[in-house]
Amino acid sequence: MEPREDGKNNIKPVLVFRASKFTPGDKWSLSNEREKWDPRVDVCFQENAWVDTRTNIFTIEKSSECVSDWLKEEDILGVQFEDNLSSHKTEESQSAWKTSLPNFRPPRYYPPRLTGVVQSID
Repeated sequence: MEPREDGKNNIKPVLVFRASKFTPGDKWSLSNEREKWDPRVDVCFQENAWVDTRTNIFTIEKSSECVSDWLKEEDILGVQFEDNLSSHKTEESQSAWKTSLPNFRPPRYYPPRLTGVVQSID
């Protein structure tokens, strides 16, 4: 996908930090810390700083804010490629794709054990 000058098709990265429980960034208790975050990223917290189902759904819902509407305007369907992480494949995550990103095809998954090859993590 070619980035548009108006940014309508730019998805913000989601940074996941460790905390005692799942917390969306806008609910983080330290407002003075929130003010220092770069507005070009979304933030959430999770017990182990990894993408479980709740964190994946948070990411799906955040993605839907700009891209799904743009896809509808352009009358095209988007596609997302994901690694083979079990939390990407849960019933709850699949349901979030259908409800939050109706202008996307179902996600496509890379073969197992390719995460470190196809995307940067940690």
